[in-house]
Parts: sequence; C-alpha cells; structure tokens
Amino acid sequence: MTRPSLLTLGIGLLLTLIVLATEAVVGSHRDSPWERWAIDARFSHAPRAPRPLRPEIVHVDIDDGALKSVGRWPWDRAVLADVVEELHRAGARTIALDLLFSEPQENGESDERLAEVLRDASAILAVRIGDTGAETPGGAWGRGSGPEEWDRLLDILAQDVRMDIERALDKAEVSGERRTRAHADALWIKEHALHRAIGQIENANNADEFTFEQFLDHVTPGRPGHLRSFPELRLIRYRWDQHTAWRSLRPHLRADDHRGGIDDAAPTTVIARSADAVGYVNELADADGRKRSFIPKLAAPGGRALPFGVAAVAKHLELTPRDVTVTETDLHLADRRLPLHHGRLWINWPTAPADAPSQHRWMHIGRQGEDNTAGEGRLSIAAVVSLAEQRRAHAGNLQTFLELSRAIAGYAQLSLDDLPETATSLEEARGQLEEVRDEVDFTLMDDPDPDSLADDGFRRHVELSQLWRQTESVLEQGEHHLAEIESELRNRVDDRLVFIGWTATGAVADFVATPLGATTPGVVVHAIAADMALSGASVRFLPRWIELTIIALAGVAATLIAAVFSPLWSVLLLLLIGFGFGGVNLALFARGDWLIPLASPLGTLSLIWVVGMAVEAALYQRERIRITRQFRARVSPQLVDYLVENPGALSVGGQKREVTIVFADLAGFTRLTETLGSEETVRTLNHALGALTDELVRHDAYVNKFLGDGVMAFWSAFTPDDQQAAKACRAAIGCQRVLREFNEEAAREGRPSLGVRLGIATGAVIVGDCGAPPALNDYTVIGDAVNLAARLESANKQLGTNVLLDGRTRELLSAQDAADGEFNLLRFGRVSVVGQSRAVEVYQLLPGESEASTAESRAELDRAVDAFEAGDADACRNAWREHEKAFGPHPLARFHELTLRELAEQDGNADEEDAIEPGVVRLREK
Repeated sequence: MTRPSLLTLGIGLLLTLIVLATEAVVGSHRDSPWERWAIDARFSHAPRAPRPLRPEIVHVDIDDGALKSVGRWPWDRAVLADVVEELHRAGARTIALDLLFSEPQENGESDERLAEVLRDASAILAVRIGDTGAETPGGAWGRGSGPEEWDRLLDILAQDVRMDIERALDKAEVSGERRTRAHADALWIKEHALHRAIGQIENANNADEFTFEQFLDHVTPGRPGHLRSFPELRLIRYRWDQHTAWRSLRPHLRADDHRGGIDDAAPTTVIARSADAVGYVNELADADGRKRSFIPKLAAPGGRALPFGVAAVAKHLELTPRDVTVTETDLHLADRRLPLHHGRLWINWPTAPADAPSQHRWMHIGRQGEDNTAGEGRLSIAAVVSLAEQRRAHAGNLQTFLELSRAIAGYAQLSLDDLPETATSLEEARGQLEEVRDEVDFTLMDDPDPDSLADDGFRRHVELSQLWRQTESVLEQGEHHLAEIESELRNRVDDRLVFIGWTATGAVADFVATPLGATTPGVVVHAIAADMALSGASVRFLPRWIELTIIALAGVAATLIAAVFSPLWSVLLLLLIGFGFGGVNLALFARGDWLIPLASPLGTLSLIWVVGMAVEAALYQRERIRITRQFRARVSPQLVDYLVENPGALSVGGQKREVTIVFADLAGFTRLTETLGSEETVRTLNHALGALTDELVRHDAYVNKFLGDGVMAFWSAFTPDDQQAAKACRAAIGCQRVLREFNEEAAREGRPSLGVRLGIATGAVIVGDCGAPPALNDYTVIGDAVNLAARLESANKQLGTNVLLDGRTRELLSAQDAADGEFNLLRFGRVSVVGQSRAVEVYQLLPGESEASTAESRAELDRAVDAFEAGDADACRNAWREHEKAFGPHPLARFHELTLRELAEQDGNADEEDAIEPGVVRLREK
C-alpha cells in the first residue's frame, strides 16, 4: 500500500460523478448494449432451477408439420373455425389466437363461420398497432414546407380520393422531391387521406349512424351511379372495415381518444364483433432487435390495448380491461401485481432444463421435469385439424347410414315417419332404427349372395343391407377412435388457456430474438407474459437510487484501488471485487429473480480503474524522471533504480533518522588559484571534486551538495543503512587514494598538488526536501551531526590530520566488527569543536599503510590521552615526551599542554561559559 495520489483520487471521483450524472440524465443503464447483453446472459446461462411454463398454458402450434398436412398458408378460415370449435368442445376455457384477420377472405362464408364459432368460445384476438400515429410521415415530408404540403394534399384527397394524383399535387402546390415520391406512393397517400376522412366522420355528431354508402359518397363525390368498380374501391372498403372493426373493439380497450394510423390492424369487422378480448402482438424490440419487455398499454384507435398475453390472462380470469390497472410502477390484474421498471413490463424468461439445446430452448420451456419430452405443453394444430376432419367424415358416414336405413325401410314397407333426418352419434340413430336392424338381420340371415339372386329388387335390397351393416361397423370404429382423440385433447386443454400461433420456420415475421434463442416464436413470448401474469413470477429491480449507489461505490472502489495499491495488488483487488460482485449478482438473480445492474457497475469499475492506473503510470513516470534527474549524479545507479521503484523512500516531508555525514574539503585551493588562473582552476577543481564524488557514490553515499572547494555527502539518505559508518570510512580512505593519484598526474603535468580533509559524524537528523519545493528544493539533512561533521573537517587543520570521525561513528564500526582489522583509528579523546557546546570523542582515521599506526605509537598516544582525561598533568606531559622521542612531535600535545595550563591558571570564580572542562580539548578556531 502506498500513499494515495490526490490527482488520481480527484480524477477518479470526477469520473464517477460524470458516470452518475449520465446515468441519471440520459436514462436507464439497461439501454446500454452491454447491460442488455448481461441481462440476456443471465437468463441464458445463470444456474437457475428449472422453472417451466405453468401447465395451465397450452400451445397449439401452426408448425411445419401442419403446413405439410393442411396446406400452404393462408388457410381457409373455416379450418381455423374447426380448430376453435374442437378446442372449445374439448373444454378449453380461453382461446388466444395470435393471428391477424385484418383482410377479409374472398369466401365471406369462412369469415362468418369463424365469427360464429368465436361467439360461442371465449376467444382473444390479436391486433397490430403501428409504430406511430403521427399526422405527418418522416423523410422528405417532414422537412421544410413538407408538413404543410402534406396537410393540404390529404385534405384535397379526403374530399375526392379518386382525384388524379397529379392534379391533387398541383392543387396542394407540392414540388421537388416530394412530388416525385408522391407519384410512386399514390395509393399509400390516398390511404392516409381516407384515414383523415374517417377522422372527420368520427368528429361528426352522427358518427354512429354513418354507413359505408355514405362514406363512399363522402370520399368519391361526383361518382357516376353506374360505376361499381374503380381502383380505389378496395382501399375504401378496407379502411371502412378497419374503422368499424376498431369501433366494435372499443369495449375491449382501455378508454382513450387516440386516433391511430393506417398501420394499425384489427380483425375484419365480422370477426372483431365476435371477440371477447383483444391484445396487441407487436414485437416492440430493443435497439439491438431483441425482445425483453412490453409496454403495459399501447395506444390504439379509440383506446389502449394490453399486451396479448396479459389480455389473455385477464379474460381467463374473467376480468374486463377496466379491471386491469396500470400505474407508473405496477400492472395489477385483480390481486396479481406485476412490477414495471421505467414504465415497461420486463419479461421473466422461463428456465428450460439443462439438457435443452441452446438453439431451440423455447421448445422446452413447457417441460415439467427432465422425464418430459421436448414440446411438452405443445400441440400441433394439425392434430386438431385432423380431429375436425375425422369428425366431419364421421358425420358424413352417419348421414349415409341414415340414408341407407331409409332405403331399406322403403323396400320393406316400414314406417318412415319414425326415421330421424339427422343424428349426432350412432347410438342416437340406433335408438330409432330397431325395425331397420331387424329387417337387415332377417334379410342377411342366410347370408345370401346378391349375384345369385334373379329378382333385381331383392338383390338391391340385399346389397343395401350388406352396406348398412358395413357402415355400422365403420361408424362404431370411428366413434371409438374419435372418443380416444377427444379424450386425449380434453386432457391437454380442458380448463386451460390455449395459445394458437405460428412456430413454422418459414414465418420469419413471427419470430423475434430473445434470450431463449435468435428465433423465438412471437406466440411463445406472449405465452410467457401470460405465465408471468398467472404466477406473479416477475423480474424484480432495485430502487433507482440504490442502483446509482452501486455504480457510485464501484467508481469509488476503483479510484481507491488505483490510487492506493501497487499494480499487482490493484489487479488482484479489482478481480476480487469484480468476481465477487458478479457472483452475488448471479446468486440474487438465480434465487430471487433480481435483475441488479451488472455491466454498468463493472464497466464503471474497469473504466475508472484503467484511467486511474493510467494517471498513476503518468505520475510514476514523471516521478521517475524527477528522481533520476535529481539523484543520478549524486548516488549510485543501483540506488537511483531503487528510488525509482520506491519513490516513497524519499522523505519529502522530513523524517528523523540516524545518518552518517561526511564533509570533504580540498586543501591548497588558494595556492592553486594563484598559480593556474581562473579557467584552469575551475577545470582542475571540477576534476578533483569529480574524482571525490565518484568515490563517495561508489560507496553508496548520497552526494548532497558542493561547497566551493568542498563536498557534503551522507548515508541512509532514503532507507536506514546499517553499514553506513564502515562505508563512510572506506569512502574517506578512497578519497585520499584518488587524490594521491590526482596529485601524481598533476606532478607529471607540472600543476600544484591538492590535499583533502574529511570530517565524519553520525547522529539523528531530519532527512527530507528543504527549500521552496517543488520549484526549488534540496534533498538534504538538518541537525547537530551535520554541524559536527563540518567542524571535524575544519579541525583537521588544527590537529594536523586528514580524516576525523566522532565517537558515534566509532561505536557503529565496533558494532559492525569492522574496526578491529580494517581501519586504523587513533583515539584523540574528548574534543569540543567550535559551535558545539558538547564535547565528543574524536578519532583519527589513518590509511592502512601509515607508519604511525604501529602498536608502540598507538600505546604512547593512548597513555597521553588517558592521563589528560584523568587530569594527571605530569603523566600526560611525560607520555608526550616519550612519544616525541620515539615518533616526533604530535599536534595534539600542544592542545593538551594549553588546556593543562589554562586549568592551572583558572580560579573557582570563572564564568561557567568560559570555564575550562577537565579532560576536554577545546578548539577555538574553525
């Protein structure tokens, strides 16, 4: 986890607000293609328990087999009348015909026959409602002066629909593209004109008394009385029939004054008057062509129609359209409630068994268990048509049987008054044909051969008697077979809601894409709506504010993940949240039919995470460039790489840490300037400082700043380094070495030599950016240890040394087990440097090859320092005399002698500030 990036947080939260605003203003997230896909995927693949259609719903399919056995569509409506009659006879409580009967058949008797049967059955008929009832069509008619020209043209043609289109265009002053198109669409325009004329009649006070003849005279003024046929007559008849049909259907619609349009289609008036209810069958699909919901009430001419399946259930439950109430949130059928979402009834698609093939899953939604076969709850209409044909054949055989009985009775001179004219069954006929049976039995008692009989009359009588007995046998078998088929049909449809509609593969217009498949029959969709209305098994949605809250939480989560966590953890958390939310979403859907937004939250999560990670990557790259630019010349390449990968190691805000600081200063710089001049001095200085810097960097120091002819560096700049003291000492020895090499090169070139003095101190300081960040800043250290290192570097001049270090650095060397053999250290005791009120232990660091590092020299120096610290002046002076005899004078001896004299001269009244502390060397110069 890293420190959050305020820029990433700001951008992520801003994007979240933008997404929420878009969702709130533009509309439902379910309008997005991704959310629609997510809804379909849940219905198609979510592990829900099988939930088939209720057995109360039965499909009678106009399938491929029916088209082969009955014939090509359209069928004679007398065939459909037979089907409705058989279903009604078998006990079907409600019959819903998902078929349009808007065009009358040439054989008007078939329409009358269907209407008669529908009056006896409880039937729901389908209507189609056009996409728009707008007065002006789109395209060229909707641009510029098109609407005005359209109105003038329709008003002219409504007064005389037979008028030549060219003349009408002239009178309406139509020009340009619209005039050209009008010639090609003349009949279509005249149909609109007829619709407008009907609207004018609707507004009249005597609209109910208007007859077709009056309407014909109204739209064809000046028509000769003898003119019985003209091109527009069929169109006039159709529009009038539609007008009267819609008027007859108004009791089955929810009251409304909508006029409709020419694309609205009702059954012919003859059939419409027999309807017990109507529902619209438009497959109003979403933008991607898939059906997912219904509009609960759709404006139709003279009212509002319910969806076909809902209207069928309303009739099945003996409800009127007024018993079905629609609010902004619900559709109520008596005590049944179906929730609406954004004003639409969303379809809760049934679940087919797991073994159902994906291509035709709709065929399996009626299966009540895995033992049921495909097509459970479905019946081919061919079987019902066959039953009607067999019944008709049986009736013909029964009539033949009665005619044979009448002929036999006439020959035998039996009374014909008791013979029935018709009969509905063999049993009914037998009850009145006992004498005929006795005659037949008597005639055939000896099994006579008709060919051997000479009497033509008797021979004919024998032949008729034989045919009578054969016909009776056929009737017995036929009735038995009919009884079996009727029983089977009754078991399938008795007291049920029966849907009749297309499932034949050739009827492309009656198929729609759904989660059940790309070609789901429209009648299946309506049956599913009916199942929802019967069972109340509707899709459930969260309140809108909760949906928006989920999306907002997804955006906030993505923002925090991108801003706070490393890329690896960020990806893992993103996947965890994404899969976790998806799992909970699917579980709620599978167990409770909850359709919770899926694509929108996950899309928001992914989008904002990607943007956040892109911002983080840009910030990372910017930080990398900044770090590289700031530190590449100051620290080792390895440390730069570490800082790039771990920018948090930079204590930008300041952090307290123990560090080791070194100050290095070139000796002899003034003499160098006097000898070489300015330009050569700068060049030489850069060369020397560059060599020292390279050596410091090689030992992992952070080169902080250049101080004229000196340099400051420190260790533990970014993270604590437990080897910092040893690295500082090695770097100091290395600096002396590289400067000797520098001087050797300078001697060969005739340039003056330089020396180097270094002060090393370790202590707790503040590490971080100082200055005026971010424009002007310096990553440095502040604290007493910094000043001490600087004073130790200066003390080298007074003490005649090259490298001095403090006691804390010496402690770290001991802790690191490095001081015993690697470094040559001489103890100088406690020293008080200028600017420091506290005395510190000071050590001299010598190169490994120094002769002064011999054991004897070290011993004499230690005796002198110990005696000085103990306050034994005589022992101290003796130790220094012995040291001078053996090794020569030492600068420290002079400071000990000065301090001892000052102590001897000091009286007890000296100021505390000026008092000389025993055992401490006090340096008075920088």
